[in-house]
Amino acid sequence: MTLIRITEDRLKVYRMLREGVSQSAIVSKTDLKRSMVWKAARYLVEQGFLEDLSKGTPHTYGPGPRADELDAIVEEHDLNNTADSEVSSDAIGVTQVSSTVQDVATILAHHHRVKFKVEKVGDREILKVPKEDGSLVQIPFLEHQPYQNNLRGVTRTKGKIKFNGFALSVELEETAKGEMFYIYGPRKDFTRQQLLDDPEVYDKWVVAQCLDSANFVSKWGGWRFGLPELCDWIPHYASDDKRVFGKANTKFTASEGDVWTSNSEGRSEIETSDPRLAPYIPKIPEQLKNLTEQVGELKDDRSLDREVLLELRMSMREVIELWKMQLEANRLQAEVATEEQERRITANGNGGHS
Repeated sequence: MTLIRITEDRLKVYRMLREGVSQSAIVSKTDLKRSMVWKAARYLVEQGFLEDLSKGTPHTYGPGPRADELDAIVEEHDLNNTADSEVSSDAIGVTQVSSTVQDVATILAHHHRVKFKVEKVGDREILKVPKEDGSLVQIPFLEHQPYQNNLRGVTRTKGKIKFNGFALSVELEETAKGEMFYIYGPRKDFTRQQLLDDPEVYDKWVVAQCLDSANFVSKWGGWRFGLPELCDWIPHYASDDKRVFGKANTKFTASEGDVWTSNSEGRSEIETSDPRLAPYIPKIPEQLKNLTEQVGELKDDRSLDREVLLELRMSMREVIELWKMQLEANRLQAEVATEEQERRITANGNGGHS
């Protein structure tokens, strides 16, 4: 779970862009600098709150896939500010208080890879991309030397694609039978509701991003690729909530069961590779926090005897076991629903045949 920082300025830019106000008009109507407005707009698009509908300048924006999430924050923000007696109105009628921030709890999805069959090899080390003035800028692509040279008939070369706000790692695999091109998918934050609505939402998003990147290489590097195909990597869904690990703990790792902890991303995280369990990860820190507070309160009570403490220990174990059972029940329910859907599809497919 990543805490995305939504500041007052970003909320203001979001609101005005949703109303169709241009970036230049936002600068003239507010005290925000042009660079601040541009960065806020880019951030809102990258996070999925807005969608850039334009193909050039000036930019026009529509609601992104996570617009409902931010709309709810804006509504709550307005209600809170309206109730505050010290609130003042600004030039565009947006009530505001101090530069507070709103934390949006999300689940970080990562560890995915997409492969393409290479139909034509193009420029290997440099992509020549035109700028707005018509001149060409050279973007580094594949490294000059392979990191694996003809080992058991396989040569592999690493590289990078800087496209659409991402710096994606890529790899070219060459054998006597042909070439394969791999793109390591970018990380992405999803809300709990997004994962509940569609457990495959990260798979679909990664394929779309990698396909756009491959098209970019084809257009400006002269390559030609086949259709994208997800590799047999298992994506991970993670939370790095500080209520579990604290600020200093960055090396705690345990890998038992369907939910584990890992510091593979440079900090301790709760992780799972099951997208059906991922939506429930954000609930774990709050449950642990509540249990910790209850234990602390009971420890301060000197009147507790040994029997009461033993009963408390048993109740904590029961809570943990109940939580595990709930996760398992959710998973089994999802499996049953999937099997039932597959049976219906099979039955409908066989219905027209004698």
